[in-house]
Amino acid sequence: MNVTVKQGKIEREPAEVLVLTHFEGVARLNDAAASVDRALSGQLRNLLKSGEFEGKLNQTVLLHASGRTPAKRILLVGLGKKKDARVDCVRQALGTAVKRVRQAGASSFVTCLHGEDLPKASVVELAQALVEGAILGTYQFTEYLSDKKADNKQVSRLTVLATDARQLADLKDAIESCEDGSGDRAELARLAGEAKSAARRPQDDRRRNRWSPWQRRSARPGLGSRRAERHGDENQQ
Repeated sequence: MNVTVKQGKIEREPAEVLVLTHFEGVARLNDAAASVDRALSGQLRNLLKSGEFEGKLNQTVLLHASGRTPAKRILLVGLGKKKDARVDCVRQALGTAVKRVRQAGASSFVTCLHGEDLPKASVVELAQALVEGAILGTYQFTEYLSDKKADNKQVSRLTVLATDARQLADLKDAIESCEDGSGDRAELARLAGEAKSAARRPQDDRRRNRWSPWQRRSARPGLGSRRAERHGDENQQ
């Protein structure tokens, strides 16, 4: 994923999808969401008041701006209860956001730093959580799909907006240090994807992955497969 950092006002930034966050149980929108909400004539506040959006961790709501903002769509993602929140909540929320952006058919999105008011959370930690969550969110389990079209739907570009020059410098340093050309984070995403894939495979497939080459060759539908499977279980005991 290509990550870009620049200074700008989030309510004026063109985007396929603009990602904002909100804590559960907090009546007021954060500064970024409030600035966008003014352009939307209070639509985000109305979602909170009606209870349609509560801010539960990973809860999402997608709105079409209909020309009221340079962004085509607004995605609001829940961070959970503020008293229970931690840096990992930002990571989870960004992973959820990427999946929702992909489902909407978009290949890029714009966001800002989230969780700035979390106690003991530094800009570096929050930036790391943002990038890690975004990259991990690109994972798709398509091993058993006959139609591989899902592979073509990738979110490939993320733009992070800084509110001022000081935050811009901090974000650039933080993301460069944690991403380093995306190599380390890409490897993290790959390993996490492999772990998720293994967990989602049917139990029989996971068992057969432990068979010897002889067992795989001799396995046949029906009785032969069951014999080979029993033989493999006995070898493991």
